[in-house]
Amino acid sequence: MHRRFLRQCAAMAVAVISLGACTRAEAALPKPIDITGVAALSLQVSGVWLEIRPTENSLVSFETEAAGIEVEMERDGEEMRLTVQGNKKTDAENRDVPLVCMALPPEICEKLSIEAVRSGLLLCPVSADVEARARDAASVAVQYSGAYAQNVNMEILEGSAGTIAVFAGGENFSLAIENAGGNVRICTRYPQCEDGGRYRHTEGNGQSRLQVSVDGGSFDLAYSATGYQEP
Repeated sequence: MHRRFLRQCAAMAVAVISLGACTRAEAALPKPIDITGVAALSLQVSGVWLEIRPTENSLVSFETEAAGIEVEMERDGEEMRLTVQGNKKTDAENRDVPLVCMALPPEICEKLSIEAVRSGLLLCPVSADVEARARDAASVAVQYSGAYAQNVNMEILEGSAGTIAVFAGGENFSLAIENAGGNVRICTRYPQCEDGGRYRHTEGNGQSRLQVSVDGGSFDLAYSATGYQEP
């Protein structure tokens, strides 16, 4: 009788421990944040990496892994404004620049405005028209897949340095660099989708126009004809 009671107590203890472990594991999982119909969203990111990606039951979800970036998102009808700000000043040689990685569903908006301050920003995919601004040693990369934007305008402001990589498939792409704090490298591709998610270089097809203006600093303009695998 006592042995059976002890065995039952032991089994209950194991069940409670297992339940606690499951609860902790569930608590550790990132929770999706549904921004459907939300006018503004301010988020203090606990991680350097932030991913926004479509989920089954919500429009957008967040996943974080380290510290140092504040993200503010404001949505007004078909327009979305995204501000990303790092806590520390960086420079062109700093490989640990805070980087925000975002995957936005193509249908999320028609126009996207981006401002990155003391941080790096990667967006993929985006089919909206894009206006991007980077300040204080920030870098912005916009990669397109699926439907391409018709217009991409990027502005690199005072104090910016490092690499600004743009993968643009739109009809018009303009870039203005003002008082860059270091060398800025511009990598531009005009990809065309092929079978299997592969892309090929289509420079000179008469459909894309590239305009670059520079005021202070220096920059390298590189065209890449190398195909790449869509992530």
